[in-house]
Formats: sequence, C-alpha cells, structure tokens
Amino acid sequence: MDLQDWALENAACVVENVERHGIPITWEEAHRRLIQSAAIMDAPEYVVQPDAPPTLVERVDPTPPWQRAGFAEEVACGTVHYAGRRYIPREPDTSCVAIALPWSLAAETVQRLSFVLALRLRGVQRDDELDSPSSLAALLVRLSSDVSAELGWTGDDDIVADHKVDGRRYLLVRSADIRRAARYLRESEATVTAADGEATSEFDHGLGGFLTDPESLHSLLWELDWWTAAAG
Repeated sequence: MDLQDWALENAACVVENVERHGIPITWEEAHRRLIQSAAIMDAPEYVVQPDAPPTLVERVDPTPPWQRAGFAEEVACGTVHYAGRRYIPREPDTSCVAIALPWSLAAETVQRLSFVLALRLRGVQRDDELDSPSSLAALLVRLSSDVSAELGWTGDDDIVADHKVDGRRYLLVRSADIRRAARYLRESEATVTAADGEATSEFDHGLGGFLTDPESLHSLLWELDWWTAAAG
C-alpha cells in the first residue's frame, strides 16, 4: 500500500480520535495531516555538530514510519495537543502513543520511582508486591530517557515557552509507560508511606518526608489519572 492509499484508509481514524476529545475536524483536514506527518517522519535525519558537516543518520528499520502500527492515532494525538488539550488513547494501559504530561508530574514520577526502586533493592519491600526490581529499573530508565530526550529536543529556553496543554507546559511520554508507573506507585503506597528514617537516610530530610507523605502521593496519583486515563 502506498502513502496516498494509506492516508485515504486512515483519515477516518484520525477524525474519530480527534472528535472524541471534543475537537471538530474534517475528513479532508485529517487526510492532509496524515500526508504531512508521514512526509516529516520520512524525511532524512542529520546530526549537526560544531565545525563539522551534517552526518546522515542511517535508519535501522527501513520501513516507513507511517506504516508503523498506531501512527494514525499518533497524528490524532498531535492534533489534539496542538489544540491545547490532553489526549487519552483508546487503551491507555497498553498504548505506545506519546501523550502530553506536565514537566512537574514527569519529574516527580521519576523521582518517586527511584525511591521505590531504592526500597526494593534494600529489601524493604516484599518481592511479591510488585514486579522484579529489574522490571522497575527498566521502566525508570525509559521514563528518564524520555525526559532527557525531550529536554535535548526542546532546549532549556523552550521549557518556559508558551507550549501548553490544558494550561501546563508538557513533555511527551508513552502512555503505557506512565500508566505502568502510576500502578507501581499505587501498589507500593503502603510500603513507601511506612518507610522509616533509616530507609530514607540517604535522602535530604525534607525530600524524604515528601516522598513518604501519603497526601502528596495521592495528589500525584490523582493528577496522573486525570492526564492519562478516561473518566470513569
């Protein structure tokens, strides 16, 4: 299937996913956005370094990005974000679509996951309460990488620029990852909030108190649910 046929076939998917977020869009606009997004993603990538000519980045996978599963929904997601609204995937817990998450929530989530991992490695948390420490560590690496990659892409100045979704400055993280992070934090709540001074001795006193405070954890989990899951 060529790009034009693919766009004709998937325009309805974009319309459906955009309109369920309360944003009107015509079939023609959805089709145009698919073509434009595919062209951008299919363009050559270069690495630019000071005092050196641009270097072409070779693709590991020769498959055009628009043929990737979920690309049409990613276009819909970008359309909703461009309108200044959060996007909730059809299946938030399994979707690889990158959704908007405020910088402050992303940073706090990574910080709290690091704390949970530290407790696991110290043996404070029972092995049967969550997945293995290696699984948690892998998730933490992915989320930390997302934050670093977004920072590298936007630059320090753009963090304070007027790029907002629902009034908040944001970065993009995979829906499935942030939902899984919320599950980790929710399931480890009892152990985290009961952690004693010895368990938090390596943290600043104020930070340790914040990480073990149930109200601050509940506030974060509520916000994560609002940003990543459909109501009800």
